[in-house]
Amino acid sequence: MDQIKEYGQTELNQNRKDKSIHLLSIIGEIEGHEQLASGMKATKYEHILPQLAKVEDDDETDGVLVILNTVGGDVECGLAIAEMIAGLSKPTVSLVLGGSHSIGIPLAVATDYSFIVPTGTYRQVYKNG
Repeated sequence: MDQIKEYGQTELNQNRKDKSIHLLSIIGEIEGHEQLASGMKATKYEHILPQLAKVEDDDETDGVLVILNTVGGDVECGLAIAEMIAGLSKPTVSLVLGGSHSIGIPLAVATDYSFIVPTGTYRQVYKNG
């Protein structure tokens, strides 16, 4: 239970086919090279990358379900996560609940299958600069 409380991750293994699915939540802003303000909801990429490496190495894990509700965040770090997801040898599925904006779009489509709820949104964010 500590894994889901701390990192938004758990193993889903109480299903009819006895498959072990790793649940990976990417919620809020993707925090990367700069630390976000303490009041902001963030997913830290340095927590996600080791978990994905562990999933790839674990013979007990049959696949990955990525739950997304993100406003985006650090592009470089988001791309690193997307590349690791795309490179997994196990089946991957993403489900967008709420939004998957900016760098969240490559994260959503990095999986083998990508689904979005009817009320979900994708949006590319452009900043003047």
